[in-house]
Amino acid sequence: MRILAGLLLGRLSSPVFGQSLGSAGTIRGKVGDPSGAVIAGVRLRLLNDATMYRQEATTSASGELQFMNIPPNVYHLDVEAAGFQHQHRDLTVWSAVPVSLEISLAIEAQRTCEVRQSVAAGGSRERRDGGLGAGVREPGA
Repeated sequence: MRILAGLLLGRLSSPVFGQSLGSAGTIRGKVGDPSGAVIAGVRLRLLNDATMYRQEATTSASGELQFMNIPPNVYHLDVEAAGFQHQHRDLTVWSAVPVSLEISLAIEAQRTCEVRQSVAAGGSRERRDGGLGAGVREPGA
């Protein structure tokens, strides 16, 4: 009788356990640049400040990302890669149906520096930081 009761209790609790895991979500996708080339090693952080949920991932060599076992909720996704602009996204995980993402990271603007030097005696040197405003005059060469 005890064996039968134990089997019955185990059988009744199994569906409940399976259902609790069934609501966890998955986020999958790829990260690339504006030309469509994939970016490996991109750092991704999935956050929910209200619940203190955090999960981190890094894209594979083929630019693929994956977060698994995510409780249904609203999340903030931070995407960072060296040489590319930082990107933020808000997304919602509703159910076990995977969320699919295609992320394109813009190339970070590069700062250029142009230096001009006059040849006249006692001349001055001018330095311009591209796109950052007026040139700066520095004394003598």
